[in-house]
Amino acid sequence: MPSMTEKNDRIAFRTNKALKEKATAILANNQLDLSTALNMFLGKIVAEETLPLDFRTDQMKAAELNYIEKHLDAAIARRKKGIRGYSLESFEKLFDDHDLIVAEAPADYTLND
Repeated sequence: MPSMTEKNDRIAFRTNKALKEKATAILANNQLDLSTALNMFLGKIVAEETLPLDFRTDQMKAAELNYIEKHLDAAIARRKKGIRGYSLESFEKLFDDHDLIVAEAPADYTLND
């Protein structure tokens, strides 16, 4: 079985010339060439078994944080009243879960759900 570092296949694809030039310059500043960077990217896809990119905008990240903060506040308020609902551990998982993307809760959703 060939090793993952053995380079025995070729990939060719088309891209925008300006995009390639800018990316190549940034990679060069980090002592990488385009081929090495693309191999690193493919390796990361295989290791994580997912696309290792975050396409969220700052606005989406702020909405996600706001969503989590509201639920955390609601969980703390319930806990103070002795009502069990969300656990603090479930919120720790939300913060640790890098794949979590929350755009907006459904219109009929309430913090009591």
